[in-house]
Amino acid sequence: GAKTCHLMTNAGSSVGGYKAELFGGTPTGANMPTEGMIPVYFYPSWHHVAFTYDGQKMKLFINGAFVSETDVGADMSQWQIKNAFLGKTAIWNDGSYNGYMDDVRIYSNALGESQICSVNNFSAEEQQNCVKLLSSLSVDGKELDEFDAFLDSYVKTVDDGNKSVPRVSAKAPFDDSEITVKQATSVPGRAEITVKYSKGAKRTVTVDFVKRSADAVRPDTTDVVIDDYFWNEKLKLFSEVTAPYVIKSWVTKHHSNFANFDNVARGDRNTKNYVGGMTWGESDFYASLAGACRLLRSYPNDALRRQIDECVDHIYAASQSVKNGYFSIYNLLMTDGRVFSEADKPSAAMDLFNLGYLIEFGIAYYDATGDARMLRVALRFLNFTVDYSDHGKVNFVSFHTGVEYNILALCEWLDKHPTIGKNSLLSDLKINRDDYFELAHWLLAYRGVHTDPDRVGGKYYGTYSDDHIKYTELTRATGHSVVATLYYFALSEMGRLSGDNSYTDAACRLWRNITEKQMYITGGTGSVHSFEGFGGDYYLPNESYCETCSSGALLQLSDSLSLMFADSMYADNVELELYNNLLGGIGANGNTFFYLNSLYTTSAERWSWHGVPC
Repeated sequence: GAKTCHLMTNAGSSVGGYKAELFGGTPTGANMPTEGMIPVYFYPSWHHVAFTYDGQKMKLFINGAFVSETDVGADMSQWQIKNAFLGKTAIWNDGSYNGYMDDVRIYSNALGESQICSVNNFSAEEQQNCVKLLSSLSVDGKELDEFDAFLDSYVKTVDDGNKSVPRVSAKAPFDDSEITVKQATSVPGRAEITVKYSKGAKRTVTVDFVKRSADAVRPDTTDVVIDDYFWNEKLKLFSEVTAPYVIKSWVTKHHSNFANFDNVARGDRNTKNYVGGMTWGESDFYASLAGACRLLRSYPNDALRRQIDECVDHIYAASQSVKNGYFSIYNLLMTDGRVFSEADKPSAAMDLFNLGYLIEFGIAYYDATGDARMLRVALRFLNFTVDYSDHGKVNFVSFHTGVEYNILALCEWLDKHPTIGKNSLLSDLKINRDDYFELAHWLLAYRGVHTDPDRVGGKYYGTYSDDHIKYTELTRATGHSVVATLYYFALSEMGRLSGDNSYTDAACRLWRNITEKQMYITGGTGSVHSFEGFGGDYYLPNESYCETCSSGALLQLSDSLSLMFADSMYADNVELELYNNLLGGIGANGNTFFYLNSLYTTSAERWSWHGVPC
C-alpha cells in the first residue's frame, strides 16, 4: 500500500543516478520493471530522494525537484511481489548502491511536489543545482528534440549538400552561469560547450558533426569468399553439427513446434491447445532456419537441406489453412481472433516479432533453394499487417522489436529482385515495396507515442520495451537489452535507407551510450538479471547477465553504422562482439552453448539446450 518513499542519501562523489522500480511477478503479465532514472553530478554531500506511485504514474524527485516519471499502466494490487527494497531489486542482489541512507519515510499516499519540497525547505538553487546546468541546446538556431540536461555528448549527421559548418548555442537555467562555446571548424568536427555555475559546478558537453560515406551497400552472402582456415573450419562445423543439432532440438526438445503447426493445419482456432508456453517461439525457430539456409549457400549439405525442407512442409501446410494471411501460431490457437496490441496481455503481442523472423526465413530459404513457399507465407502475413495499419492510421507496435529491421531488409531485397512477383507462387499477391517501407516507418514512429491516434487496446509497454518516449528523445539505452538494441539497429537501417537523419542521429547517440557507458570490456551488454536489461550508465557489476542475443544485436547495429560512416570504431565493435560473445557462445564441439556472457560466474558449464533458445 506504500505510495511515497523518501530518504536522505549520500552516495559519494561520482557520476551516478537513482532508479525507482516497480516489479510485478508472474503470471499476471506485469513482470517488467518500470524505472525512473536521472544521473546526478553528485558532490560529497547529502541529497534528498523521493519516489511516488499514484496508481498510474511513478515519479522521481531529487532535492525536492521533479526529474522523471513513468506511466506504469498496471494494477499493482494484482502483482505477486509485495515487499519494498532499497539498494537492490526485488529479485536479484544486483544493486550497485554504495553510500549511506538516513531518515527513510514511507507514506500511504502519493505526495505532491510541493509537499516533498517542504520536507527540507529546499531553495530553488538547491533543487536546480542537482537537476541541470543547461536548459537547452541548439544547432543552427533549432533546439534539439533529444536535449537531455545530463547527456554529455551528441551526434548530428550533416547532409552532403550542406557545405557550411553547423553552429551550436546553449542556454542555462541560472542568470549567474557562464557559457563558453568552441565551435566546430569542419565536418567531421566537434563543438564544445562549457557551462560554469557560480556555486562551482561545471560541465562540458560536446556535439560531433559527422557525414555519411557514399554508396554504402551491404554485401550478399555470396559476394564474400572466406579462405581463412579458422573461419572455414568454424563455418563447416556450424553447417555439419550446429545447424542440424539446433533444428532437431527445436523439433524434438522444445515443446515440439511441429505439434503447434500441425494443430493449425488441421483447422484448430481458439482451442487453447498451444503446446508449450512461449508466444515468441516461432521467431527463434524461423531465425534458426534462416541461419541454416545461409550456411547452405556457402556450404552445401544435403542432410541439412532435407531437415529444413521437412520443417517447411509443416509450416506451409499450416499457412494454407489460414484464409486472411495472419500467421502467428500462438494467437491462432489461444485467442478469439485478437491480433497485435489487441491481445489479452503484453506477452501475447509477439505476433509482429514472429512476422519479422518469418520474413527473414522466407528470404533466406528462397536465396538458398529457389523455393518461394516461405516467402509466400511471410508476404501474406505482411500484407495482412499493412492492411491492418491502414497507412499509419492505426497506432500499434510490437512488444518485442525485430520486425522493423526485417521489413527494411525485405525492402532492400525486393529492390534487388524486381521480378519476384512473377514467381508462380507469388503472382497472385500484391507485393508493394513502398507499403512495406511505410509500415516499418510507422512501427518505429509510433514506439513511445501512445496517443494521436490512441494505441490499439490501450497497450503500451514502458521502458522494458523502449516504448516510454519517442526515438527522437531517447538518449540512453534502457529496458530489455535485446529489445532495445534491435530497435536501435532498426533506427540505423531506416536512417541508412531513407536518408532521414533523425533516425541516424538517434542510432549514433544510443550506440555511444551503450559502448561508452553500459558495455563491459568484453563487449557484453545488459547487466541486470531481473529483466535481462540495461541498468543505467556505469552500472556494470561483475556478476552480469550479458545475454548472447544482446551482443548479436549490438553487432548488427555496429555493422549498420559502419556501412554509413566507414568509421573504424564501429568495425572494431563488430569484431569485439563476434569473437568475445557470439563465437564464445558456441562450444568447440558445436552443440553446447552459453546463454550468458558474465564477467564473473561460479558455473561455467555450457548448456546442451536452453528453455529460451534464442
